Amino acid sequence: TNVATAEVTVNAAAFISNAAIVSTGAVSVNNNAAAYAKAEIEVSDVNVGLVAIGAVVTNASAGVIFKAYILNSEIKSSSLEVKNNYKADAYALAEQPKVAVTFVATDVNNATATVSTSAVAFVEGGEINVTGKLTVQNDGVIKAYALVKAPTVSVTGGRVLVSTATANLTADQKAYISGGAISAGEGTYVISNQNKDLTDEGAKAELGAAGVAVSG
Repeated sequence: TNVATAEVTVNAAAFISNAAIVSTGAVSVNNNAAAYAKAEIEVSDVNVGLVAIGAVVTNASAGVIFKAYILNSEIKSSSLEVKNNYKADAYALAEQPKVAVTFVATDVNNATATVSTSAVAFVEGGEINVTGKLTVQNDGVIKAYALVKAPTVSVTGGRVLVSTATANLTADQKAYISGGAISAGEGTYVISNQNKDLTDEGAKAELGAAGVAVSG
């Protein structure tokens, strides 16, 4: 079996905690972060004259924690924003040539892409006094894509090499204000967006058939 694994773990935070701030301008807490995991096995890696040596297995996983917050602080300013902007992608490609000759019954061409995110933006406790806007915003884009490029059925000596593709997304996303005293002259906005402008699937698992190979 040919195996490729990519794992990324990210813990990113931007915050103000237990502080007293007076500003004639704006105060902002911005956390901009990204996590990408990519695992690939291509035909050129495992074929000998278009003969595959065993199954191909790829695993790509991204586990992330993103935070932007103000905790137990006193802030006076013209405006205040707390923003969490993040992206997390996992891409797994397992490519198998047309003819597979060396494998056992339990071998499986497999691509698995997994993204797990925990993202939060908040203001909690303390005293906030702004003449303009107070904005607490959480924006996230998360995608998992698993692709197996393999024959729909690959038979050698009557044995079948099976292909599976799995894409998993697990997301916990929050934006909130809790406790404390808030005064905002131009309004308070709490916004949480996830995959808002995404034009394709957030999670996609695909078997790309390369034809049927029969031998023996």
